Amino acid sequence: MKPPGIKEACIDWSDDNTPVSDQYQDVYFSRLNGKAETEHVFINGNRLRERFQSLPAGSRFVIAETGFGSGLNFLVAWQIWSEFAPKDASLHFISVEKFPLSLVDMQKSHGVWPELSIHTEQLHRQLPPPVQGVHRCQFENDRVHLTLFYGDVLDWLQHMSFQADAWFLDGFSPKQNPDMWSEDLFTGIASHSGESTTFATFTAAGHIRRGLAANGFNVSKTEGFGHKRDMTVGVMGNYSAIPPARGLAKSSKITVVGSGLSGAMTASALARRGFQVTVLEQHDKPAPAASGNPQGALYIKLAVDWNPHTRIHLAHYLYAQRAYQNILELKNHIWSPCGVIQLAYNPKEEQRQHKFAENSDYPDTVVYPLSVSEASRLAKVELTQGGLYFPGGGWVNPQALCRHLLDHPNIHVQFNTQVSGHQFLNDHWQIVDSEGGIHQTDLLILSEGHSSKQDPLLQHLPFKSIRGQISVIPGRKDTCPDREQVSADREQASPGEQQACPGEEQASKATRYPLDKVLCGDGYALPAINHQVVFGASFHPNSESLEITSGDNQENLNKLRNIATELFDSVSPDQAEIQGRAAIRCALPDYLPVIGPVAGKASAETNADATPPKLFANTAYGSKGLAIAPLAAEIVADMIEAVPLPLEDELVRRLAPERFNKGN
Repeated sequence: MKPPGIKEACIDWSDDNTPVSDQYQDVYFSRLNGKAETEHVFINGNRLRERFQSLPAGSRFVIAETGFGSGLNFLVAWQIWSEFAPKDASLHFISVEKFPLSLVDMQKSHGVWPELSIHTEQLHRQLPPPVQGVHRCQFENDRVHLTLFYGDVLDWLQHMSFQADAWFLDGFSPKQNPDMWSEDLFTGIASHSGESTTFATFTAAGHIRRGLAANGFNVSKTEGFGHKRDMTVGVMGNYSAIPPARGLAKSSKITVVGSGLSGAMTASALARRGFQVTVLEQHDKPAPAASGNPQGALYIKLAVDWNPHTRIHLAHYLYAQRAYQNILELKNHIWSPCGVIQLAYNPKEEQRQHKFAENSDYPDTVVYPLSVSEASRLAKVELTQGGLYFPGGGWVNPQALCRHLLDHPNIHVQFNTQVSGHQFLNDHWQIVDSEGGIHQTDLLILSEGHSSKQDPLLQHLPFKSIRGQISVIPGRKDTCPDREQVSADREQASPGEQQACPGEEQASKATRYPLDKVLCGDGYALPAINHQVVFGASFHPNSESLEITSGDNQENLNKLRNIATELFDSVSPDQAEIQGRAAIRCALPDYLPVIGPVAGKASAETNADATPPKLFANTAYGSKGLAIAPLAAEIVADMIEAVPLPLEDELVRRLAPERFNKGN
């Protein structure tokens, strides 16, 4: 297959409703009782009940698995974890799958275990699309983290950094899947294990026992499940029910500077994991700068080639969809997954999109091409271009999102607090504000957006400023009162012939705004919210002016006309009616964010003896903040907790602040 698509499993269903892999001619779980098999082999084989019960408060436990399959092992481990582990501990389950099951096949395979339904339904809602790379899912308010790698097991071990506390060595029988059960596999497993790491596997094949023993495990046979006489278990070094401590202690104090998308999302991720977080904001409200727009689009632009930039942006975008659904499930005034159409707005873009469709193999749940008529039908407006449709995209109210994220009992926000200096003394940061106040913290995260340029701790990074202005036409009393109320009726209407909503007959031409999708071209247009229309945006590199200009509003109107004349005609206001909002985006020369521990000159002493690092940066999102912020926050939180990251090592390095240090 062309990247980034990955071939899904081809399933044959036996008479007893057991899934059988067509690729490997082997069952996914025992015909006798798959759940009982998982408990016997992997739960009991790794002594997980005992170990979960023995965990200290706030612990992190990592299970790694060599074949996700139907997800049964994960579901059972999750169930046991919920029953036996401390309520403030977190489970990180990391697994690999070369041929992922489709959602339909996974649902069917789980149907025989109604006792797992509370867990299976949540997994089904978050199951990632069949796209190469790493996918992060979270459950139980971030108490359970699932990190899935779609691809080959050896690539997974080579490109992901983690240390497992327990291994589930699964993945079809060695006879049916000999390529997986190799010496390279055993070496990779050992390299991702530490003192007291255990493993369990259903097989007792001699070459597997010898391979694991040769790589440092103490290996033994024990009673198998059902008709299997033996299985294999082992431990690296000496067994201990309590795994080595990892990451920053939950009692540590964390301070985040900045309350925009980056700061709010980072604070929220850490607060949900049990940390106490202080957010310092120089203004009197959250998200005062580039994150303060009333509406923004969740979208990305994918390159024709499957290159690192595309891999990074796609991973962030796919996770953002799941994150907003989890965080904002009942907050439909903040997040709308209405879909995004990326228009082929000129011949060059049309040619690029044509090559994109030819050279890649994305599942339709991620992106697919549209003709002009198809795009017009979906958008509910007459368009002159086709494009690429991203069904999982949509719009977000960034300012409302930031307020929602910061409303957490573990987060304390100090407004009107401008940081004027920092000093690292005795393993703590001392932060001085402009009023002379001193704030002490164990770990400091800089999420300052455009203000990053003025921070001496980040002065070695080549930030650049990009001014952008959106245009806003406020809602009117005579505007259609409820878009959602009439959207179902409009689904049946032809473009240009949308049905009127109550009161619209008397409404002026300027109040009819039928758009149902986010449209992106040279500019963008968003569906109306509370009868307010937002579109834009201007793009002025190296400008830091926050003045609202009529010239930028006119530029945005011209972009709106180029997107769809019908939309322009539906608003066609006088300049006096148009409001605007200007902000300065922060970006870097490679147009990737900076995420991770700061290893510049300012923090060399900081990071010398501190584990994990005491200074992090999470900033420079450019115009893609809504797509980047959720996964960026996860990366920072995972680094702080020393647990598996939701991205391949190569891509994490491309986001690191140190990429701009001389010699890198």
